Amino acid sequence: GVFAEMLEGLSLDPSNKEMRTRLGQWRQYEGTAEGLAAACDQYQAVLEFDEDDILVRFLLAQALYVRGELTQSVQQYFGVLERHPTHCEARYNLIEAMFQAARVTGRAEQQLLAMECVALQQNTTSRGRATIHPLQALRWMDSGDLLR
Repeated sequence: GVFAEMLEGLSLDPSNKEMRTRLGQWRQYEGTAEGLAAACDQYQAVLEFDEDDILVRFLLAQALYVRGELTQSVQQYFGVLERHPTHCEARYNLIEAMFQAARVTGRAEQQLLAMECVALQQNTTSRGRATIHPLQALRWMDSGDLLR
């Protein structure tokens, strides 16, 4: 099938970022533990060739989060944001990963940056709409302990 063909293609061209990324995405969308592990392997291989690939770093962070590897997920989201500080979805997901990991230090700052990101998107998108609704970013602030 398709996976076998892609693996064969990678054996001929192991540095093919696009093929590794696509294979990782397909494996990630399987939603199985095996698929997620394989996706992480593909994404990490891409990052060995190109550590600045924001999409792959973002996908790796997502896969790690689903696998329950919250600390590594947080690290990867920070890596995305180091390279693209206004990546609102990464910022939103970072806050969620920090929340799930019970990581308090720095979370309030990230929440404020997320709100700034949303406001910036609302001001710069043609329809005046952010990809993240401001209330999504605010939901953590309702729990009270997050702003301490």
